[in-house]
Amino acid sequence: MPSYFSRQAYFNDTVMLTLTHGHANTWTPDVIHAFQQQLSELQHQISEPDAPWRVLIITGAGERYFSAGADLDQLAQQNQSERQASHAAFAELLQQLLQFPLPTIAAINGYALGWGLDWALACDVCVAETPARLGYPEVTHGLTPYFASALLARRVSPIWQQRLMISGQTISSQMAQHIGLIEEKVESGCAKIAALSLAQEWRQGAPHLQRQLKQQSLNTMPAFHLLFNAWPESPQEAEQGLQ
Repeated sequence: MPSYFSRQAYFNDTVMLTLTHGHANTWTPDVIHAFQQQLSELQHQISEPDAPWRVLIITGAGERYFSAGADLDQLAQQNQSERQASHAAFAELLQQLLQFPLPTIAAINGYALGWGLDWALACDVCVAETPARLGYPEVTHGLTPYFASALLARRVSPIWQQRLMISGQTISSQMAQHIGLIEEKVESGCAKIAALSLAQEWRQGAPHLQRQLKQQSLNTMPAFHLLFNAWPESPQEAEQGLQ
């Protein structure tokens, strides 16, 4: 299987995973599986007594895209059952990232759309560069942003939650910070630097206490397995939208 993620270590205890799939860093079943493998390997390592890792950072390769979301070309070739399987796999990925024991930071270096934005919002903190655009364009393709409601509810008001989901439009990083979708806005090319700076601050805390506090905050999150059973759009709408 190709390598869809590069891994870099900083300060000997901060790990950065960079998505490197195509020009827009999109998601396919293989990419989902690859990220889950990366998280599983890291989780195994941090379970050891002398675990080196303290903070996880995720980002996208290149300067234009953090992640443009699901690979729509591949999605268009899937039947309804295969699409549901892909959604279920991505739901598991988000759950795994949300429950990851270490503090997590999304360094949003460009467009974060659909599943790409979900991937970022599953982190504890989001840092976005000025040129970045964020949003859920699924509705314009006859698709449903399944995971948006749960993830947006952690960060924005119900009005903005509805607006982002039903409009299909993207917003600037400045607006995203204003409404609470992201925690920090930085200049172009500085998302990774800002994330590493934040990681250095978090390294001062007690690891076991940080993990305990993170788990406590997740107890208020909706149960993901209850959110993704429905298939609201009709097969005809999905097929037409993806053409």
